[in-house]
Amino acid sequence: MLGFLPSFIKAPLGFLLFFINLFFWYIFFFPISIIKWVVPILSVKKFCTKVLIWIAAFWIDGNSLTIALTQKINWHIEGDDFLPVKGWNIVLCNHRSWVDIVVLQKLLNRRAPMLKFFCKEELRKIPILGFIWWALDFPFVKRYTREYLRKHPEAKDSDVQLIKDACEKFKLAPVSVMSFVEGTRFTLDKQKRQNSPYKNLLIPKVQGVSAVLDAMNEQMEGLIDVTIMYSAEKVVFTDLFLGNVKHIVVKLKFHPIPKELLGKDFQKDGVYRKQLTQWVETLWKEKDITIDSILEKYPVTA
Repeated sequence: MLGFLPSFIKAPLGFLLFFINLFFWYIFFFPISIIKWVVPILSVKKFCTKVLIWIAAFWIDGNSLTIALTQKINWHIEGDDFLPVKGWNIVLCNHRSWVDIVVLQKLLNRRAPMLKFFCKEELRKIPILGFIWWALDFPFVKRYTREYLRKHPEAKDSDVQLIKDACEKFKLAPVSVMSFVEGTRFTLDKQKRQNSPYKNLLIPKVQGVSAVLDAMNEQMEGLIDVTIMYSAEKVVFTDLFLGNVKHIVVKLKFHPIPKELLGKDFQKDGVYRKQLTQWVETLWKEKDITIDSILEKYPVTA
């Protein structure tokens, strides 16, 4: 609607509306979060969790409305006919930009259970947002260097346990557990350094997925496979408000999770570890082909 405005007007307007929307819903979010934290009764915590998810859905609606009002983006969405889904799901997506989160929330809000992300520990310190993610039971995980893990091998499994603990809270209400299995945003430089076998993707890390499937077991009903591509090779969050994102292409697929991949121990069961790795690698090969087909139809700019 306001996409015709010059960037120096619509960018600050978009940011302003984002912050107004955040502060407005935080007024309702904060007291419910405190009740959930303080009251030790499980039924109260369960009720508060549902209320917080309800508030968060309106917050996401506001963000999506802000983008629709201030930006002129051509959306190309395919494969979403299986939505809505109501049960517990895991969501796997390629990671191109921080804009991915906004796109996923827009597409899946009210069409799938609340998205729960694995957040870096550093994000806990972000004012307001860090509190919201904590109150919504988003797991905060730490990123260790290879050198640190060599000196402290016990730290390797600490994030896995954090994820399993978070999954116990996820059982209170249906959720969509989101994982960027590449572990970082894709760049050609990272791809070369990894010597990735994929043309458009980084190598997937499956241990976080295994922790979720182990903890949730048969409660986990399926996998929502999302592929996102933008009009530019490199997209930063501010591009979303500056009008630099001309089109967004999204392809979705739903995969039932094989029974043999549920409730197993990734560390101790070598057969399972191989099965899960092969399953995710197969999904990644298909995603690589999907991205090639997207790029043929919607070429990106440098």
